[in-house]
Amino acid sequence: MSLDALKKAVRALEREEARLGALIAAQGAARTDLSSTELATLTTAFPDADRANDFLARLPSKPGAKAILAAFANPAELKALTEVTLGGDLRALGVLAETGCGGDAGKLKDFADKFAGNADFKVVMEKGGLGTRPEALAASLDPALSGRFGDAPIRPGESIEVVVFRTPGASRLSFATMVVESNDVFLAPSGAGIDLAAIREE
Repeated sequence: MSLDALKKAVRALEREEARLGALIAAQGAARTDLSSTELATLTTAFPDADRANDFLARLPSKPGAKAILAAFANPAELKALTEVTLGGDLRALGVLAETGCGGDAGKLKDFADKFAGNADFKVVMEKGGLGTRPEALAASLDPALSGRFGDAPIRPGESIEVVVFRTPGASRLSFATMVVESNDVFLAPSGAGIDLAAIREE
């Protein structure tokens, strides 16, 4: 065996040792309800024991680790969601799972599939502010919260900030607002809405 081949074999053994260490640590982290298959998925997605335990600690009771690990049978997809799409923010994952997806692991998987590798979404996370406001991200995905930004109208001198990101296939943005004092004056973009392709990042 050549020296290079020996070095590769040693690195492979070190990676496996780290994965098994994470498996043992996760199993001992008060999560005896996880099966060996679920633990294997967990530690493949998060080889580092601290990261695996942080993942478990950040999850809400619903959907919980078992449901999420079942929905993400491919560990690479779970890793891509947390480390790439959400920029490594496990708190955002917890808020998204509980609030944005209503505790439904299947909806979380749908979200992961929809935005995996989406460059527009990455821009919104990094430059649009959602990366530091996971609650806003979760609210934007909850149909029950659509169109609501508080309990009262926007008063003179007040403002709200709305972050809009385009999903594949979307070409226009439409919205409507009302002048409360008149009760019958509505404002909206003309025609079919704002042409998103015409908007350029400044």
